[in-house]
Amino acid sequence: MRWFPNKFPAVEKRGSPKLSGPPLFRESSSYGAHEVVVETPHHGQQFGSFTAEHIAELLKVYHERIAALSKDKNCGYVSVFKNHGKDAGTSLIHEHSQAISVPQLPSVIREECDAAGKARSCPYCSVIRKEAKSRRNAGENDAFIAICPYASRFNYEAWIFPKRHLRTFDDFKDSDFLHCAALLKSIISKVQHLGASYNYYVHYSPKKEDLHFHIEVTPRIATYGGFELGTGFVINSVMPEDAAGYYRG
Repeated sequence: MRWFPNKFPAVEKRGSPKLSGPPLFRESSSYGAHEVVVETPHHGQQFGSFTAEHIAELLKVYHERIAALSKDKNCGYVSVFKNHGKDAGTSLIHEHSQAISVPQLPSVIREECDAAGKARSCPYCSVIRKEAKSRRNAGENDAFIAICPYASRFNYEAWIFPKRHLRTFDDFKDSDFLHCAALLKSIISKVQHLGASYNYYVHYSPKKEDLHFHIEVTPRIATYGGFELGTGFVINSVMPEDAAGYYRG
């Protein structure tokens, strides 16, 4: 397994990372670092064929790269994600992930943190307790659970959570990497059986926040049309209960 700077980076360490400009037209340089993580030396090997042990090592690489890129004083967050397939935005066939550091906290992470902060207790812990016994439970092991969200945005969308309230990879025990990897392998294998493109991305808690770590898996089967883009409402033709049943089967 290897990692290196992206040959065609979306961000680079030059210019100013600070926001500037008038209120309606705030801007900053595309400051940051962009890395590629090569997941296997074998061209054509797909993620679903990896062993759980191999995926656990990949998760540890994610942990290492987040820690390394976060050392930059201008780093606001490190996004770790995977694109697989044409409909998911991939540009390379060889299995790989990416890590991009950005100077600001992404709005989606900010919104999750704000929602968690307003709750009396972790909302994701509450979801896990309730969904563990529901038909939206997509699979679990001793330490992790996969859930198809109640209001799924994508066909066969699944989120993977640690059952304990863990904020970041820093909170993982060695066994947690393997348990997380086993469930991620199971979900991705089923997505690949559908022949679907997919993305997954890691959401972890920023410093001074208390966000519950999770990995979101979003198969790219349907395309948003004018209704979805114009209203924010999503038409999902696959019930999350049916999607979870597929993953459990």
